[in-house]
Amino acid sequence: MILVVANGEAKAQAVHDMCYGPVTPACPASILQLHTNCVVVADEAALSLCE
Repeated sequence: MILVVANGEAKAQAVHDMCYGPVTPACPASILQLHTNCVVVADEAALSLCE
């Protein structure tokens, strides 16, 4: 299992790109979209750009 922990408004764009952006070297964490067992734990500020 991979656990990603993010907090704060400064991480909002990174969390959004990781979860909803294309899988690209510009956002290395985006490869986690293809992982079968990844959990994201984040506060409201870090999730503010997510739908």
